[in-house]
Amino acid sequence: MSTDNKKKNVSRLVSIVIPCYNEEDGIPYLVLHVKGVKQMLAEEGYDCEFILVNDGSTDKTLKFLEIGFQDIDGVRIISYEKNKGFGGALRSGLEQVKGDLVVTIDADSNYDHFEIPEIIKCLSDDYDVITASPWHPGGAKSNFPIHRFIFSVSLSRLYSMLLGSKIPNISTYSSGFRVYRRAVIDSVKFEANDFLATAEILIRTLKAGYRVKEYPTVVYQRKFGQSKLKTFKTIRSHLGFMLKLWREKE
Repeated sequence: MSTDNKKKNVSRLVSIVIPCYNEEDGIPYLVLHVKGVKQMLAEEGYDCEFILVNDGSTDKTLKFLEIGFQDIDGVRIISYEKNKGFGGALRSGLEQVKGDLVVTIDADSNYDHFEIPEIIKCLSDDYDVITASPWHPGGAKSNFPIHRFIFSVSLSRLYSMLLGSKIPNISTYSSGFRVYRRAVIDSVKFEANDFLATAEILIRTLKAGYRVKEYPTVVYQRKFGQSKLKTFKTIRSHLGFMLKLWREKE
């Protein structure tokens, strides 16, 4: 194969990273969605790889992942015994990507996996990251827990105030559903091991001068299992990060 053909194939490869923690009830649903997304992306001319990160699950998540995806090409399962947290699992997956386009999305059903081809289409030459945004004027929520809605919206407003007018205003900082150009993943680092990671990587991306566009979407109440987000612990993490950002401005 010529060098030009190799470059062409790599540029059409989409890496999709999905952290999983105690998601045994939702794995059959995830399997069906991965199959569907693979087909949809193939019709758009993309190859894709799925990197599923079993984040030290204590249920049968790993077993169900291995059984459910054993005959599906392009799926890699990363697993470790000790739980690293959402941010740690996300980092582990991102370190393994091969494609020039990188999608991150939760394993649960908060966001529709079938929207992956649509969010990729939004990544025009004018942008480096497209982030799903239910709090965008064109977005919405469906049976989403009210306390999490208030928490996420409040955080987004605080971050916008803290970052100031020099950074483009973002409606939703806490969404884990995004598509990045590979250059962003390679150059922007984040430290958080918990759910703070989604806000941290986006803010670091904005501060680095990369161009970010919001993709209005709907966030749903999860269909399977329970949310792993610990509200008060996550609030403390965000407040600590805000203090760090404030000090960086001095």
